[in-house]
Amino acid sequence: MSIFLKAKESSRFYSASGALAIFLSVLVPLPAMAQAQVLKTLTVEGKGVKSINAHIAIIHLQILIQGNSVQETQSKIANRSNALVNLLTSRGVDQLKTKGVSLNPNYRYRKGKNVPVGYEAKTSVSFRVKTDLAGIIMAEAIKAGANQVEDIWLVATDEEIKSAQKATIREATLDAQGKAQAALEPLGFTIKEVVGIQVDGASAPPVLLTVPEGAGILSGQRATSYEDEAPSVQIVSGEQEIQSSVTLQITY
Repeated sequence: MSIFLKAKESSRFYSASGALAIFLSVLVPLPAMAQAQVLKTLTVEGKGVKSINAHIAIIHLQILIQGNSVQETQSKIANRSNALVNLLTSRGVDQLKTKGVSLNPNYRYRKGKNVPVGYEAKTSVSFRVKTDLAGIIMAEAIKAGANQVEDIWLVATDEEIKSAQKATIREATLDAQGKAQAALEPLGFTIKEVVGIQVDGASAPPVLLTVPEGAGILSGQRATSYEDEAPSVQIVSGEQEIQSSVTLQITY
């Protein structure tokens, strides 16, 4: 009889232990679940800006001519284009490129219909040069055959831009962190952890140079000698602005 009772008591003990184990296994995850539900986050954006010296000119020149026949027009555009490219190559400009070449007929409207009156050809080149040499080289390019300046952009070197971009990203990150602290401290909170970082592309737009109409080499006329060559326009370096944006997601 006593043996039976011990076995029964032992069975009850193990049964109670199993129930306790099941009960604990249900309760243990609850604190983690509750903590996840009350997790507080703050999202802030910071900006960084830096100005650097834009001392490189990106120049786009064009040759525009007209002729009475296809052969004449092609010959003129080829001669001027070759002379221009040879000049720029001899001056050691950087990133010299031909942007395009075109040859099209010209028409005039006469007596109810379009009548061909010759042909027009144009080609354009782009190159980079330091601003202190830009005016002189552009004047020489006009003498060689270029008769239009499409546009002039001012930039810094690629290395200077990359260095400035890194600096603005650091500045933007500190700006975002400072904004988070300024928002949380009056409320009695502190930053716990940065759980998300987003860096928007650091922009470095070039500076478009505006040259007064009719100034010097922008006259559109090809010089035939040094005496009738228009004076060169002085190109002065400018400021290129680098901007970055960083977004932080912070727990507190």
